[in-house]
Amino acid sequence: MNPVVCIATHVRKNITSRTIEQLQKGSVIPYIVLVCSRYDEYQYFSEKFEQVTVIVNRNEPLGEKWHVGARYAANNFKADPL
Repeated sequence: MNPVVCIATHVRKNITSRTIEQLQKGSVIPYIVLVCSRYDEYQYFSEKFEQVTVIVNRNEPLGEKWHVGARYAANNFKADPL
């Protein structure tokens, strides 16, 4: 078992931070791949959560960020489950 959680976010620092914090409190702590669409978000999340993989990707088309994160997780972490 190698759990990976993929999160796509856009201008939602507060709720995304809370989500990551809750995931890190669980009995099984997953790898987290976070895909954001702005460089300021990248900086913020990279500094706040050093153990989270943060990627910047455009915000369109709908679903693009999540797809990029899922592909990264599958290729780099051999996610099981994703």
